[in-house]
This record gives sequence, structure tokens and C-alpha cells, in this order.
Amino acid sequence: MAARVVRSDVWKGYSGTAVHNRLASYWRHLPDEIDHGLCNVHLLRNLEEIVEWEKEPDGWVAYMQRWLLKARDGADHWCKVTNGPVPTLVRTDTAAAWDACLEPVLDLYERLPPPVRGRRRGPNRVPTAGEV
Repeated sequence: MAARVVRSDVWKGYSGTAVHNRLASYWRHLPDEIDHGLCNVHLLRNLEEIVEWEKEPDGWVAYMQRWLLKARDGADHWCKVTNGPVPTLVRTDTAAAWDACLEPVLDLYERLPPPVRGRRRGPNRVPTAGEV
């Protein structure tokens, strides 16, 4: 008889970076040593939902969405041109630009109280362009 596989066992022995959609089970079942990366498709989808909800096509969230698409297109270009990975300098510059874009929003969110479960409106909403 075949051994029963438990879902959490799938990650045992895994090493590297787990790219996922932020589902809680990934954080719970992956070993602490594993790096996490957010799936850009899921992130773009989340950003689109926020842009539609906020109705601010020129706001910070829309800017992040455009920036992420630009980074994706740049990575696609380098992979086609070099048939390999994006050059280190390009990756470093992209990461620095991403961090600079996130910094004002992270500063704002760090001052907010923890979110209340089940609430999406109120003090824990996404900041508008004027607030960033």
C-alpha cells in the first residue's frame, strides 16, 4: 500500500525561494529558512482590484502596477536578448527603484494599527496618491 502524502510534507526538504500568492498555508508550512516571493501575476491582479476600487488611475497603486509591468517587460527583453538571466546591474537597479517606490507607503502603513479581520474599508485602506 502506498504511503499517504500529507500536504504539509510536500515542502519538507525544499530549499530555495517559494514564489506564491500569499496563501497563509505557504507561510505556515514552509520551513523558516525558505525565502518567499510573491507571484507577480497575483500581485498585478491585486493592484488592478485596488485601482478599480479606489478609482484613482493616476494614484500610487496604478503607478506600482505600471512599474511592475515595466519591470516584467524589461526582464522579458533581457531573457530574449541574452538567452539567460537579467544582468546583475539591471536587477540591482530594479530592486532599488522598487524599494524607493514602496518606501513612502511602507512608512505610512507602519504607523497604522493592525488590520481588523474581515474589514477592507476604514483606516486600513490603501492610501491615495495625496497621502503618499
